[in-house]
Amino acid sequence: MRTFLNDTFELAALGAFVALILLLTRAGAPLV
Repeated sequence: MRTFLNDTFELAALGAFVALILLLTRAGAPLV
């Protein structure tokens, strides 16, 4: 269970990081 929670947290953190990068990229360079 502990491993499952850890993997879920890492996946959520990675997803949030990617989403943030995409938002910043689209906001900074709409043409991309």
